[in-house]
Amino acid sequence: MKCDCNEIFKLKHLLSESNIPFEFYNRCYTLKPDRFIESWQIIVPNMENKIISIIEGVGTYGYTEDKLEIKGLLTDYEKEFDCVVGSLSANEVMNRIEQYNIKINGKW
Repeated sequence: MKCDCNEIFKLKHLLSESNIPFEFYNRCYTLKPDRFIESWQIIVPNMENKIISIIEGVGTYGYTEDKLEIKGLLTDYEKEFDCVVGSLSANEVMNRIEQYNIKINGKW
């Protein structure tokens, strides 16, 4: 199954433009010879020091709307209900990353 995974690539571009460190992973795989599953992941800043994991692909919250799912950088309210939040745009996720960075480091 394929999805319109435009938001993950938009976020990748925004992070690159802002010089924010991240790792990008292709999580696509073939389930059966005739069934391809599309999925992509971004880790900020990296797997060893993960602040936030962003994923888009078949089965994620919001994939039918070309939206992102995150684990990390959730609001206190969001944490009351789940450990992930979905249906976010690239700009919404980028804003969370920038706000966290300003609060903790002042800049990347």
